[in-house]
Amino acid sequence: MTDREPKSLNLFWQLAVLIGLLTLVTATGLTWFLVDSERANLYLEFQTSLVYQGRAVARTLSPVAREPDAGEGIVRTLAEARKDNPHLTGAYYFDDRGGIYSADEEIVPLKVEGEPVRQEALRAREELVSDGGTLCLTLPVYPPARQPGDFTTFGKLRLVMSEEPVRTALEKTTVNGVLIGAAAFIIVAGLGVLFILRVLGPLKELQRGVKKIGSGNTAYRLKVSSKNELGRLAAAVNDLADGLENPRDATDDRRRMVRDLEIARQLQQSYLPDEEPDYPGMAVAGLCEPAYEVGGDYYDFIPIDDRRLGVVVADVSGKSLQGLMVMLVLRTILKSTAPRHFDARPTLCETNFILSPDMHSGNFVTCVYYVYDSRNGSLDVVNAGHNPLLVYRASERQVEVVKTRGRPLGLIDPDDFCQTLESSTLLLEPGDTVLLYTDGLCESMNEGMEPFGEGRLQDAFVASAGLHPAELVKRLAETARAFAGENKQFDDMTLVALQALEPEVERPLDMDLTEEVSLTVDRYISEGG
Repeated sequence: MTDREPKSLNLFWQLAVLIGLLTLVTATGLTWFLVDSERANLYLEFQTSLVYQGRAVARTLSPVAREPDAGEGIVRTLAEARKDNPHLTGAYYFDDRGGIYSADEEIVPLKVEGEPVRQEALRAREELVSDGGTLCLTLPVYPPARQPGDFTTFGKLRLVMSEEPVRTALEKTTVNGVLIGAAAFIIVAGLGVLFILRVLGPLKELQRGVKKIGSGNTAYRLKVSSKNELGRLAAAVNDLADGLENPRDATDDRRRMVRDLEIARQLQQSYLPDEEPDYPGMAVAGLCEPAYEVGGDYYDFIPIDDRRLGVVVADVSGKSLQGLMVMLVLRTILKSTAPRHFDARPTLCETNFILSPDMHSGNFVTCVYYVYDSRNGSLDVVNAGHNPLLVYRASERQVEVVKTRGRPLGLIDPDDFCQTLESSTLLLEPGDTVLLYTDGLCESMNEGMEPFGEGRLQDAFVASAGLHPAELVKRLAETARAFAGENKQFDDMTLVALQALEPEVERPLDMDLTEEVSLTVDRYISEGG
């Protein structure tokens, strides 16, 4: 006898409870916000009206208070203030001679206990105090025609008003806010239930269809017509059913696809350099590991003359056959344009001019290209939206990050591309090493989804910079793979390293002059001079 699985809420009730809780929290927060805002507005309006009334009464008292027999007029003015505002519970006047006047028989002390109220409408020498149940406003009564800066007074006016009207209005506002929140909760909850039913209908149909197909009814087809993710999932299940219904055709298609991809992979590998170039004054090597059968990374060594070598590393947007085709076109163009230029910038400008018309919308290529002169150790580099070039300085045992401005190939107008492309010239000393790489190296993830990153790459570069370039690129790739562990690699990994050796011995001037003149003329012609 087996234990029964514990019952749990089905998806409908789980979603209903979730939407109900979210709606309740939202409605409660909205109600609290409305009530709190209205409370603040009511108190502000209540206090401001008292201040303005007090000033009006003080202006009325000013000409009355200066009369010798002003007592009757003062009491009458205070009584009229009480009549105008039925919420006033007291109106008092304290003259500077010690007299106290009130509209009622009750007389309050001059000092009022309570918390001062901060009110922007208050002016100098005006005071507003609240004891939690009443507001007490005290303000001076000035002569009718006082001069600016003259603070001579006849006395003080005090108005006392109950806060009961505010509490009554606030109670009504709270009730209205609760009713609005309840109405909002009911409306949103109802819309949520309708949404759940609309989503779960296709889901139930999908579940029913998968059960039928799984039970052996491969002729059954789902009837979900939605154009969202559910519709695409239903189409995928129908395609699976087609494959199960016609297994031989599906197997043949898979075999044909695998064979085609293997041919494409072999074609890609055949176009990558199969040996290291043998140039005096330098050692260079590269490595490319595609993440799929066919990748979008590319590197190459392009001879310029007997002492200059062009080196390129590129990353084509898109993988598989599409990336391969763009890579082959780029390789063909570079092989044709690079030998005509001794500098990197005109090579990439001409390459982009030829490549751009054949690029589809959204496709582009990032790359770094440099020309290294083994005789004098100069390196001319351009970067078209790619990862920066790294240089290990042997004398300092540090890595230098070389960043130059440039946009990817095929992404913008060729003229704009050439205008934004910048070049940089470096001087390498014997033992210095230059490293190019693609983002697949730094984006290798370990089990904790942490990328290998630029920092670890630079640390590994410093630790292994003394190796021959062929061993160096292998060591860096192994380090990234060891960091990723069992995680599958999702992007191509390409590295190219060049190490500067002792430069060629300079030939005498009389033997080298003809060559220098010839190279200068060729360069002038190639750059459109």
